[in-house]
Amino acid sequence: MKELLWRIGGQSGEGIESSGEVLAGVLHRLGYYVYGFREFPSRIHGGHTHYTLRASPRTVRHPGDGVDILLALDQESIDRNWAEVNPDGYVLFDASRFAARFPDNKPVQAIGLPLTEIAKGLGEALLRNVAGIGATMALIGLPAAIVQPLLEKQWGRKGAVVVGRNVEALQQGWQALRQTWTGPRPSLPAVSPPVGQRYLLTGNQAVALGALFSGCRFLAAYPITPASEILHELATLLPPLGGVVVQAEDELAALNMAIGAGYAGARAMTSTSGPGFSLMMEALGLAGMAEVPVVLVDVQRAGPSTGMPTKLEQSDLYEAVYGSHGEIPRVVLAPATVEDAFYQTAEAFQLAETYQCPVILLSDAAIGQATQTVENLNLERLALSGQGEAALTPQAVLPSESARGERYPRYEETESGVSARPLPGQPGGIYLATGNEHDRFGRVTDAADNRVRQMKKRMSKLAHLSPPNWVSYTGPAAPDLVLVGWGAATGAITEARQALVDRGAAVGQLMIRGLHPFPRERVEQWLARAQHVVVVEHNYEGQLEHLLRSECRPELLSHLESFRQYNGRPFRVADILRQAETILSTVRLAPAAMAGGPSSLQDQELPAETDRVHPVRLEKRSTQ
Repeated sequence: MKELLWRIGGQSGEGIESSGEVLAGVLHRLGYYVYGFREFPSRIHGGHTHYTLRASPRTVRHPGDGVDILLALDQESIDRNWAEVNPDGYVLFDASRFAARFPDNKPVQAIGLPLTEIAKGLGEALLRNVAGIGATMALIGLPAAIVQPLLEKQWGRKGAVVVGRNVEALQQGWQALRQTWTGPRPSLPAVSPPVGQRYLLTGNQAVALGALFSGCRFLAAYPITPASEILHELATLLPPLGGVVVQAEDELAALNMAIGAGYAGARAMTSTSGPGFSLMMEALGLAGMAEVPVVLVDVQRAGPSTGMPTKLEQSDLYEAVYGSHGEIPRVVLAPATVEDAFYQTAEAFQLAETYQCPVILLSDAAIGQATQTVENLNLERLALSGQGEAALTPQAVLPSESARGERYPRYEETESGVSARPLPGQPGGIYLATGNEHDRFGRVTDAADNRVRQMKKRMSKLAHLSPPNWVSYTGPAAPDLVLVGWGAATGAITEARQALVDRGAAVGQLMIRGLHPFPRERVEQWLARAQHVVVVEHNYEGQLEHLLRSECRPELLSHLESFRQYNGRPFRVADILRQAETILSTVRLAPAAMAGGPSSLQDQELPAETDRVHPVRLEKRSTQ
């Protein structure tokens, strides 16, 4: 095999995810790049769930098309996943639990194993999963012993007896496969030991770490799928550093608490998903009006209303960019990968502090809950405003001069739109912070001339904000086709583009990480070079496409099309390929490009430094 595509299927509550994570940990430690993706119903127990694991010698950011090995713990797992099992693949099934039936005569290797019998012999039915992991290890030629350290880590808190049962189940599953199956066995590709440090992280864990290393010391959140892990992680990480985590009574309270902490000088955040984000709209306006820095993480899921709580969608873009009654300055970022989630969280805190406004990080279920191998996290790339350890301390913009006992002009009109921000209790820094329209001292007023001045002041803050890392392009300088995407679609787009390039096509990839203020000039420079553009996204209306049409020059968009998916599942690379090939069939490729193959197409990438989170410098701007 060039790579492994493995899936375990069973019922929710039967330890499917933990089993997948054990095998992911094994392959990660052996030096493979892994990507784990779980699909589960929105209920606590029962209903089909599965965990897909992809392991490769190269970086992977997508669960892959198809399944090489299916470990089926019940008949439903075969029925639901059969269409994705690759021809000549393997189905390992629990023969002591059910007699497997297959929908058609697809050529696969079906191997029945006594997994439940093994588990019951050890006194715990759920050990069938671990026995299945052992059988998988035997099938792909790995010794069972290398899993033991991970089992000890996962179950050590429950005592030596529980660990011993898991180890025994693993070994018996390994032996059962060796004794039952004497046919051909697949083998993993060779891999070199990892160079440097690698981590196995979910996107939600990456957000938590990004917040931690950015100086965040306050989180208020209400548990909600698929964002709850951010709350769980920071509940462990922040208190030892003097930070505070509050499980709020609801999402309204959560954002208001974070705004209060931001007003007091702490770097503060909240995390939620679609329904909770909707409840936060009024408080979002308060943060914009009172000019309080706060970070809001929205891990998107399929809506509207309760929708499909455990499924993928990118349909909160309109709400993030345009939500809240009235108009406020806000920044909207969208990580494209798990490692992006780390660096962009740091950027979110930096921008919130610098521009004194809310910053929204639009993650999604595929990034937030996917498990991915990440190269060493480079803290120097955070480029926080400040130097060394001081950068990790919440910084307030302090007034230079003020008479004690007099009100301070907190909302003074400035060329940049950003005013000095005293902290509560600071001598000479008294002002009124309010959600009402106010004058430069914070005093409530609805005077017309003051309204105009304060609106211009607030809205001018972001006029020149467009960091280079918000847009990244890979591909030829004059592409026939550019695939545009954001967030969860990134991994599938990357692989589809590479497959097209390998076939000799001039195809580029444009990923947009900064969605508001929209990086129009950087996007337009690549739209102008392409004969055709396809926007790939997970929603019904084509929200990024509409944003492009509203922000970019119309003459650049006549060749723009949209490819959308809204079934709650990740894109298949094959589906993007079909869409792209249909368009490319109408383009006459240059003979030299077709004859020379991929080597004749010179990829033009933005400079490497654009992957960096750049320090923000305030641009002066006339308010006239």
